[in-house]
Amino acid sequence: NPLVIYKFRNQYAVSEAQARDIFTETKKWLWFCARLERQQRTLPNGLRMRAPVIHVNKVIIDEMWHVFILFMRDYQRFCEEYLGGILYHSPGSPLYEEMDEDETRAQLECISEELGDETLRKWYVEYGETYSPANLLALLKPPVFGRPPEAL
Repeated sequence: NPLVIYKFRNQYAVSEAQARDIFTETKKWLWFCARLERQQRTLPNGLRMRAPVIHVNKVIIDEMWHVFILFMRDYQRFCEEYLGGILYHSPGSPLYEEMDEDETRAQLECISEELGDETLRKWYVEYGETYSPANLLALLKPPVFGRPPEAL
């Protein structure tokens, strides 16, 4: 979806190739969440974007998910066609309990089992380093509406 890529690049100083890669990984995350839901498989406290116990982070996928949701019709079509129905987003909250080591391990094992070690490494190592909270803040552009990212 070129509009999702365009909007994301208006928010973050990433190349088109990087944005496309992040979008692909976001769709994999959505598929993974929907698959677990269809299997009625649960993890303690559900799936989480962050696993602070082992200092890993895939917040960039959540950021792309936020952008995708803005294109509601496209998002809805994608969910219905590939996921079997709309996948709702639940934002984090200080009321949620932090994942402990066992919960983190269970989530990582489940991702590895369903999507493979390459995806696990990409989300938690490559993305964790490349798009760490500090790096993500550095990539964040000031709000600009309607201008292409290259014009900034």
